[in-house]
Amino acid sequence: MPVKVKVRGLAELQAALPRFANRVDQQMTQTERWAADQAAQKARSNVPRRTGYLAASTSASGHTASMDAPYATFVEFGGRGHPHTSSGNVLGPAAEETEPVYQQRAELDTNNVIRGFSWPRQ
Repeated sequence: MPVKVKVRGLAELQAALPRFANRVDQQMTQTERWAADQAAQKARSNVPRRTGYLAASTSASGHTASMDAPYATFVEFGGRGHPHTSSGNVLGPAAEETEPVYQQRAELDTNNVIRGFSWPRQ
């Protein structure tokens, strides 16, 4: 015997999904900016210091942390007295240290968007 299923509210749900996706995207953009800022702060506190220029050149923009001093590449990946590494000496470890906290925050922020979204009601 065939089973019939009637779904109510599907059209309303489909209409709401783009709005929901936009809210999740906006929240993740904020969370990614927060994570980049956290990584930049950690890197800034861990850079070798002679003049403070490298630390001052360490910043976050959008979802990216960077060091803009002309010699930052040598400090990060090695050379001229700094150990050689492909994963980085300053920003790489700062990003790795930030990753688990970012994942937790991203999950929490996404759940908050889900809970706070005005879902269609039938």
